[in-house]
Amino acid sequence: MHPFGKNKLYAYWWKLSLRTQALNDMAFLQAAAPSITHQNLQVTLNGFLDELKNFTELRETITTYQKVIRSSFDDFILGPQIWFPLFYAILRLKKPEIVIETGCCTGTTTSLILYALQQNQRGHLYSIDMRFPDDWLSTGQLETGFLIPENLKSRWSLILGDTKVELPKLLATLGKVDLFYHDADHSYVYQMWKYLTAWPYIPVGGVLASDDIRHNTSFFDFGRQVPSKPLITQRGTNFGVLVK
Repeated sequence: MHPFGKNKLYAYWWKLSLRTQALNDMAFLQAAAPSITHQNLQVTLNGFLDELKNFTELRETITTYQKVIRSSFDDFILGPQIWFPLFYAILRLKKPEIVIETGCCTGTTTSLILYALQQNQRGHLYSIDMRFPDDWLSTGQLETGFLIPENLKSRWSLILGDTKVELPKLLATLGKVDLFYHDADHSYVYQMWKYLTAWPYIPVGGVLASDDIRHNTSFFDFGRQVPSKPLITQRGTNFGVLVK
C-alpha cells in the first residue's frame, strides 16, 4: 500500500478519469464541428461550461421544482455522466437558425437550447409534444415546459399535437431545419420515422441529434443508411448526433 493510502490512489484515479473524459469530449466535438481547431477546443468548451454554470434562471426553476426533478442543478445539468454540456456546446458552435425538438416534457433540454440561442443571439426553437390526460405533468398540475425560464420564451414556439401530424407540416412550412432533436417516443418505428422525416430537410453541416439511442437500434440502423457517421458521446452513452 502507498504510504498515503487509498486517498492518494483515488485522487490519481479521479484525475485520470477527468482527463480521459476531457479528451473524449474534445474528440466528440471535433468530429461534430471540424472547423474549430483542436488547440482552441478545450478553451472554447471551458467557456461553454462556465456559461452553463452561470445559467442562474434554470438553476432557480430546478431548485423551485426540486421535489419533482429530484436532483440539484449541478447534478442534473453538469454531472460527469450527463451529456447536456456537449449538446449545449454543439448548439453554440453550430449556431442554428431553426431548431426542432420532438418531446418537451419538463423543458430541461428545451431550456438549454433556448439559452444557447440567446447566447448566439440568433435562432428559434419549435417544440412538438403531446399531452395525455393521465401523464405525470397533468397529475402534478404542471404545464409542459414548466422549467423554462420566462425570459427565454421569445425564441420558442410550442406545438401541442401528434408529431406524426405536426412534424411534416412544420418541416414543409419552414423548408429546412438546421438542428433536429429527438426526445420523445422510444419505439423503434417511431424514432426511425422521425429520423427519415427530418433528414431531407437538414442542410449540409446541419445536425440530427437524438436522446434514447440505446432504447433500440433505430439510431444506429439509420446511421448505416446515410453517409454521415454516428457520433456517440461517452457521457452516459445514450446521446448521439449525425452531422450531414
